Amino acid sequence: MNNPFNFFNLSDFKKWIKNHDDNNQEKESFIGKRIKPKSNIENFEEKIQVEIGDEKEIVEEFSKIGGKIIEQDGNKFMIEVKSGNFICHKRFLKKIN
Repeated sequence: MNNPFNFFNLSDFKKWIKNHDDNNQEKESFIGKRIKPKSNIENFEEKIQVEIGDEKEIVEEFSKIGGKIIEQDGNKFMIEVKSGNFICHKRFLKKIN
């Protein structure tokens, strides 16, 4: 009886996995994309870390007109609005079309 797995070579498979590691693949860049909050504005204030500017001004402006991603670190984005910059996790944001 022929074994269909005779062609399988563990060493070759490990090399293939190493070459296709997530760290070696290019990640999608969101820099320059326009975004807005996914949640209601009351909850959104708790989910951001303000870097520059007044938190209330930033949240109000971002909820009305959105902002632009200027830096990306994994799933966290630095977002720019006219009144300042803040950091927020990707899951609380959505793209503006």
